[in-house]
Amino acid sequence: MKEFKIIPYNSSYKDKLYAYLKRISGNKDDNYLKYCVDKSDSEIPSVLVVNGENQIVGCHLFFNTSLMAKGEEKNVAWGHETFLNEDYRSEAGVEFVLAINSNNTLGIGYTDINLKIQKKLKQNVLMETIFNYFHLNIFFPLGVLEKYLKPGLKPIKTPPSIKAGVEFRQIKDVEDVFIPEKGYWHKNVDFDLVRDKEYIKERFLDNKVFNYTVYEYHNNGESCYFVVRPISYRGIPTLLLVDYRFYGNPQLMSKIFKAVKKLAMSNFIGVIQTTGGMKEIEDVFKSKFCIKRPAQAMIHKSLKPSSSDYISITPADSDVDFNR
Repeated sequence: MKEFKIIPYNSSYKDKLYAYLKRISGNKDDNYLKYCVDKSDSEIPSVLVVNGENQIVGCHLFFNTSLMAKGEEKNVAWGHETFLNEDYRSEAGVEFVLAINSNNTLGIGYTDINLKIQKKLKQNVLMETIFNYFHLNIFFPLGVLEKYLKPGLKPIKTPPSIKAGVEFRQIKDVEDVFIPEKGYWHKNVDFDLVRDKEYIKERFLDNKVFNYTVYEYHNNGESCYFVVRPISYRGIPTLLLVDYRFYGNPQLMSKIFKAVKKLAMSNFIGVIQTTGGMKEIEDVFKSKFCIKRPAQAMIHKSLKPSSSDYISITPADSDVDFNR
């Protein structure tokens, strides 16, 4: 039998974790891997599998955040980047999954097999209100051609402002965004993930890994923002609506969607993609040019969801963003 132990990450493994990710993760950006390692030493630390020689043979990485769960604030972590060396899977696999699930974690994009395993482990599953959304426009055929003729990620032009019923301003400073109390924007949802100044600054404005663009609007007690970046989805140029929040007026979601559509059209991008678990995002993606697919999302341990719950989740809360 192979000797192994499963331990929480600590900073003494920093160099080993980076080297392991560099070796096993393929061609992922070096800055991204360093970013993942830096985020691993938190209140809910990432999980490591180490062998008898104290070398890493598996890991599950966490990013820590918080959410308001039906009026109660909780610390949670969303998981991404799971690896386990093939020769350790039969012996360490079950214990590895149990260690991951011993924390308050959430995630999107579970495979059917993974879901079956999680249900057998009696994890709490929230699937029915969370979807991946795709909007197609007249430039979609062009994107299909580019997949074969001009593959690769292309930069986009982002104007300083976009008029879409209201005027959105591109921002570089988090002080330009109106943030509700404690960073919770949606009192009408059961699970509201935090978006405070620290989150927006660190996750988007100061992020050197991905090319995020942030737009905001606020006036007379109404406020919203959205974050976009170009991605390649199955080889087709796509504009990812990475994150969004609105406050004081639910109709602002339709304004956000209109602005994103204008940005995609001005850059000849034929697909918009996002993820959502709120009624407002579902409403704006109801046109005949939209596709809705279950995201197979989960919430674990002490959070007790039901099939009718709504959650303010976006691609920013999972590797839906990072794995593009």
